[in-house]
Amino acid sequence: MRSGAALEDALDFRRVVEPGAARLAATRRLSGDQRDWLAESCRAVSEADADHHRIADSRLHLAIATLTGSPMVVEAVTRAQA
Repeated sequence: MRSGAALEDALDFRRVVEPGAARLAATRRLSGDQRDWLAESCRAVSEADADHHRIADSRLHLAIATLTGSPMVVEAVTRAQA
């Protein structure tokens, strides 16, 4: 588990990467299936109990990254979630 400077660095990385991924995904034309997947991912986060929230949240972030269509963005968000 990270602490101190390593934790701050990880949080800074997330603050840069994840909003950028969301912005890029928002510019993409999504199919009906992709929109459904995104909506279900959002719903899973909002309905998750405390024990399952972190998993649902990570899946949402990875779904958003995947919807960018950029393998490098997916890799960066995966690293940010790790």
